[in-house]
Amino acid sequence: MKYIMRILYTLVFGGLMIGVTGCNKYLDAKPSNFFEVPVTLDDCQSLMDDEQTMNTGFSADGEASADNFYLDETEISIFSGYPFLSLYLWQPDVYASKPTQNVWGNLYKAVLQSNVVLETLNNVRRDNANSVTFDNVKGSALFFRGYVFLKLLSMYSKGYNEATKEQDLGIPLRLSSDFNSVSVRSSVSESYKQVVSDLTVAASLLSEGKPSVFERPSRRAAFGALAEVYLVMHQYEKAELYADSCLKIGSKLIDYNQFDTTSDVPFPSYNDEVIINLLSDVQGFYTGYYDVDTSLLKSYDVTDLRKQLFFQRTSDSTFSFKGSYYASGYFFSGIAVDEIYLIRAECRIRLGKVQDGIDDLNTLLVKRYIEGTFTPYKATDASTSLSLVLQERRKELVFRDLRWSDIKRLNLDGENIGISRMVNNQPLVLKPNENRFAIAIPAREITISGMQQNPR
Repeated sequence: MKYIMRILYTLVFGGLMIGVTGCNKYLDAKPSNFFEVPVTLDDCQSLMDDEQTMNTGFSADGEASADNFYLDETEISIFSGYPFLSLYLWQPDVYASKPTQNVWGNLYKAVLQSNVVLETLNNVRRDNANSVTFDNVKGSALFFRGYVFLKLLSMYSKGYNEATKEQDLGIPLRLSSDFNSVSVRSSVSESYKQVVSDLTVAASLLSEGKPSVFERPSRRAAFGALAEVYLVMHQYEKAELYADSCLKIGSKLIDYNQFDTTSDVPFPSYNDEVIINLLSDVQGFYTGYYDVDTSLLKSYDVTDLRKQLFFQRTSDSTFSFKGSYYASGYFFSGIAVDEIYLIRAECRIRLGKVQDGIDDLNTLLVKRYIEGTFTPYKATDASTSLSLVLQERRKELVFRDLRWSDIKRLNLDGENIGISRMVNNQPLVLKPNENRFAIAIPAREITISGMQQNPR
């Protein structure tokens, strides 16, 4: 299988380029064994278990563009010429310095691999002996394709707006491994319909039980993903339904009192809150040459363990993030129980079930404060309760590559969240609902494909 995977990596890099151009030059240069592909159900499972492609190709590009951190002038100079700085400054050609090393290509590798598996399964007989494995492999491929599409939309498209969804630019929906299929951008409406379709079918196929490894999708993961999607789409009844379905399968929260606040790596990988392990390439975050937003830091109470478990001091006045749910050089960007509680809490309040939403929030927070110090919140009016949940959402899910998407969806609700940077002692401002909230697609992809670039 390692050989097959190596061939597929070649297919990805060549395939994406051929798929958007129709060019035959790459085909002319292909090796004689280029078309070796998976055949059996075991082959397909191995491709889904290729965690380097399927689980670690996600991105912190949205996080690099958002407002959970800042760079001082020295840090800006350190990152000069790197994509991390271009993302931070919302520039039009993010990957100009490294055109072949971009998140867009990495994520579409996972899409291609999913499509290869789905096509292979069309030629594999499903029977009583293999039905569970067959359904889980097919469900996994649909889960990954749908969830990757969602992540691409969160970065490269505007927020889901019911009034403009047919006109707003979505992403290329590559639904086959055919290299000669030209990539074109679908609308935001079409893109989200595909995400919902993939994840809904995945949920019907995947097993409810806990997978043998955290990198494999499960029905609970698909329910969690659908809760995320419908939250972004402002469809709160469905988001609550899927969050509730997810938590009914498993709702265990970890108690932060059990972890060492002085540790550089306080949380173990694969802890009990992790539903599926997905990781983001941290790029500039890995170096620690960035500073957590000061207003965010001040929002944590002195008895809130998250302040000590999430952040570590880098100077007398600055902090960096250490609180990933994966204990080795990556940001955790998968689906976890705490996020699902917060989705259900928010949706319940938006739907008028304020007490139920506050109960969800209290269930989470009692596990986050020094034992005996947390006073449960009381339900008041819906507006105040919603503001409280949204504040806790930001504090709990910090550096999980969710903030960028949250800003976009909340601004469509009138939250009026802008972002400002200081560069050369001059303010650089991203105003609410600006075009630059859709990150620029790598220029190389635009040149090759002819796709429309996101306007700046």
